[in-house]
Amino acid sequence: MEIIRPLAPLLIYFHQADIDQALRVICDERGGPWVDYQVNWKLASPYALRRGLSGLDGLIALYRDYRALTDRLYGELNIAKIAVETSRRDWPAYVDMIERALTHEA
Repeated sequence: MEIIRPLAPLLIYFHQADIDQALRVICDERGGPWVDYQVNWKLASPYALRRGLSGLDGLIALYRDYRALTDRLYGELNIAKIAVETSRRDWPAYVDMIERALTHEA
């Protein structure tokens, strides 16, 4: 990380507090074919197969595990960073938050 520090990177970590709800909302919005596509390709991974994940509940479990990993990595990373919780879907507010972080006003 020291090699990129002079570039002043900023990690923007988008997430939602309630993974189950977030996935169910997006699945409802995008419909059955999209859900089937996501379930079929993501749950065919060795990780999902080893854990016996299947269906929408398996997809949600996969994302819970992924979220635990990315939360831990975010916490360990020693660069400028912001976490943007996007459940409200208030993109103008999120853009403002990011712009403030980029200009060091946060």
